[in-house]
Amino acid sequence: MLGLTKAEWKSLWAVLWRGLIIAPFLWVIGLVMFLAVLTVFLAPAAYVAYAFIIGDWFFGALALIGWFMLIRFGWPLLRWVFQGIEYTGI
Repeated sequence: MLGLTKAEWKSLWAVLWRGLIIAPFLWVIGLVMFLAVLTVFLAPAAYVAYAFIIGDWFFGALALIGWFMLIRFGWPLLRWVFQGIEYTGI
């Protein structure tokens, strides 16, 4: 059909079935890591808004400072999640 040799078809099939077996697991792991990062980075911001709305200024300010520190120094976590899968070499 595509002019491939028998060895090339075998190689193509090997890649296909490995992808079919491994991809669903990697999708789930990647989704869990992505949701964990979203939670870690967005939950403090939601708490800051909630604390300021109910008038808890002290804990709201502490959470705001903590959230800024997380945003400032949390890039290794983001890099691990968003770029780490590139280097695993499936």
